[in-house]
Amino acid sequence: MKKLLLFILTILLVNSQLFSQCDNPPPPPTDLACYEEAVFDEDFCEWYVIGEDTTPEPAVVTLSGGTLTATGGSAGLGFWVDCATEEPFMATAGMATFTPTANGIYTYVILNATMTCYGIGNCVEFSQCDNPPPPPTDLACYEEAVFDADFCEWYVIGEMPEEPTDLACYEEAVFDEDFCEWYVIGEDTTPEPAVVTLSGGTLTATGGSAGLGFWVDCATEEPFMATAGMATFTPTANGIYTYVILNATMTCYGIGNCVEVGFISLDEKDEVLFSIAPNPSNGIFTLKNPSLIDGVIVITDGSGRIIYESSLDTFEKSIDISNVSLGIYYLNVKSENNNNNNKVIRIIKN
Repeated sequence: MKKLLLFILTILLVNSQLFSQCDNPPPPPTDLACYEEAVFDEDFCEWYVIGEDTTPEPAVVTLSGGTLTATGGSAGLGFWVDCATEEPFMATAGMATFTPTANGIYTYVILNATMTCYGIGNCVEFSQCDNPPPPPTDLACYEEAVFDADFCEWYVIGEMPEEPTDLACYEEAVFDEDFCEWYVIGEDTTPEPAVVTLSGGTLTATGGSAGLGFWVDCATEEPFMATAGMATFTPTANGIYTYVILNATMTCYGIGNCVEVGFISLDEKDEVLFSIAPNPSNGIFTLKNPSLIDGVIVITDGSGRIIYESSLDTFEKSIDISNVSLGIYYLNVKSENNNNNNKVIRIIKN
């Protein structure tokens, strides 16, 4: 009897297991929310979804003074995330403020207690220079201020237009900031030159514009400043002279005609006594002394300064002044025995 009861119980148990099995269960649902869970019901051979919405309310992200701040939102574990790469900064977990070290777009994410749902805050763009200095205002018309975001500073570019250089003596270049260009002003005040004449060894300047005048050596262009304001001039050495008048601003001048002054000129007799060749030359001259007059040779410049001195005791004398500047010089032949043989010959080095 006991064996029979045991057999019947076994059959019932096996049949019960056979009836509760689901040989072809449906696939689980896949469109679950983060907080939902699918549970399979063996009795009805189907899935059903359970769970309560615990999605955190997102925080509001703001930027001030280079620091990001997350305010509000649900309680939970929060951390900062790169919006572009979706990479989290795990070291910022629980930190409501964040100062990035690189330019980018950032947000704050809050996880729920089961770490299955999250609330994503708004994305905020961050630049290392979020409070740039104001641009410079004292720029010239040709300058431009350019902001360098990498160094967070302004720099100025631009070059001033080139100033004109081909101005007349009375002209002046003025820069116009409004039109950013140079313009030339000035009125022609070049003095009218005087007329220079020679009489009795004295030079006279007549006419010409009013202004400061002085005498000048035409060969060397050296002025005789002691003659300023003097309309007459008696040179102490042979040369070529003129009169120059400066305008009131001493920027322009009128140059008179050049007049040669020679105390003693050569005549036919002089040609017999002395001759010099070539003249002009490069500084090497040959003085011929056919009468074999003994004496001294002295060469001076226009100011009377001696540049060469030698004895004369031969029929022919080589003279070398190649080391002096180009110009007009005066060769004085002084006889030791007869003053009537003293002669001045103008020589030119070119």
